[in-house]
Amino acid sequence: MSAEIETEKRLALIKAWEESEKTKAENRAYKRMSAVGLMGRQQENIRRGTTQKN
Repeated sequence: MSAEIETEKRLALIKAWEESEKTKAENRAYKRMSAVGLMGRQQENIRRGTTQKN
């Protein structure tokens, strides 16, 4: 019985670690996509500004 509980605990810890790693990866991806989106908007604003001046 004790071995079963230890196995369940170990599996729960592994699952929690996997979820944590997945969340970290998703957050990194979101951060990168946000940075790309912001840079894209900034570049678009720069283009608009230069075309409006011409």
